[in-house]
Amino acid sequence: MKILSPEKIIDGFKVALGGDFIGSKIYQKEIAVKKNIFTSIWIHVKREAFRKAVEHICELQNCPHLSIISSSDRGNDAGQVLPSG
Repeated sequence: MKILSPEKIIDGFKVALGGDFIGSKIYQKEIAVKKNIFTSIWIHVKREAFRKAVEHICELQNCPHLSIISSSDRGNDAGQVLPSG
């Protein structure tokens, strides 16, 4: 299994969604005693691309471990898509 950097994952969404990709944020935080880095990626997409974004997440791995959150209804914008793991 190829491990992609957060930036490569975002680039993949930009290609898959085209003009339906609105924006993204990468959050990194040190956790636990060993100060492991936990990374979360937030992707903001247009409402009509939400399903396509979820399908793209499922194509990143054969058996993905992920979380999907649609945090709010912003009219034409669907909220957030969050892969983690």
